[in-house]
Amino acid sequence: MCEDLKKEVERLTLLVEQLKTVPSMKGVYPMATVDKNGVETKRTEWQEGWNACVLDYDEKIFKVIEKIWPDEVKKDLMFLLLADVGWIDTDGHFLLNMNDTFAWACADCEEVPDDKISEVADFFKQYGYAGLTYWVAHQRKEYYSEFKDVRNDIKRIMKLEKKHGKSRKTQTQNT
Repeated sequence: MCEDLKKEVERLTLLVEQLKTVPSMKGVYPMATVDKNGVETKRTEWQEGWNACVLDYDEKIFKVIEKIWPDEVKKDLMFLLLADVGWIDTDGHFLLNMNDTFAWACADCEEVPDDKISEVADFFKQYGYAGLTYWVAHQRKEYYSEFKDVRNDIKRIMKLEKKHGKSRKTQTQNT
């Protein structure tokens, strides 16, 4: 195994182990609040339950990631999850959040096949959220959005991809 790859795998393993500790350090509700008079109010039973639910969900996500995805994909998947651009559904598929991206008041997501997770992460690293929008548009072969800024982002990335020799067969529609 190449030394650089070995170091990257070790780093990824450490990252995954460290991320497992994150749920125990966060919560939706603080342990207590202190008002302007210095009176402390502890979490309610309902807030404790909510926090427990969030922590349980996070633990399940880490277990799914460890079971399902190969090592080379885990790093990119964790990156996308930590960037909060998508989620893992109950069937273990990663979904990109595309709400209100292509149409007004539209709940929308795009399933990312396991073999495309690294590609999606690369688009996000290079172009930000606009890269995700372009990737989804390309998958759907539909490049139109009701929003001019989204249409412009898609056109811009299309030009950059073509300029850098990464051109994909695309058809800009209604732009």
